[in-house]
Amino acid sequence: RSTGLSYLLEDFMIQEILKNDRLNIVTSDHAKIRAQQRGIPLPVLELVAKFGSKTRVAGNRHQRLFTKASSERAKKAGVAHREFEKALGVPVICDETYLGVRRIVTVLPKNSRRRVQHAS
Repeated sequence: RSTGLSYLLEDFMIQEILKNDRLNIVTSDHAKIRAQQRGIPLPVLELVAKFGSKTRVAGNRHQRLFTKASSERAKKAGVAHREFEKALGVPVICDETYLGVRRIVTVLPKNSRRRVQHAS
């Protein structure tokens, strides 16, 4: 049974995450293997997960793809051009179920398209 204090603490933690824009990027072992197979460094995956454009895919997950618009967002955040050049066109599948945590589930081949769920 939860007390009013635990609700206040949980609400405070959520507000801190939103205020500080802290985002924890977690990479699954499977995604690390796929990234290595595709020659994509782990810091590139983090850039894609943080700044990539989001599209909903099956399984309540999102595909994030680093596009030109993503590179503009990364540039505004202070990321050097040479760092995000490698990230262009890299698609990753992320689980974004938990607030403040973005888990990279897998890395798709660079030119692949995954079926997108359309909102009804």
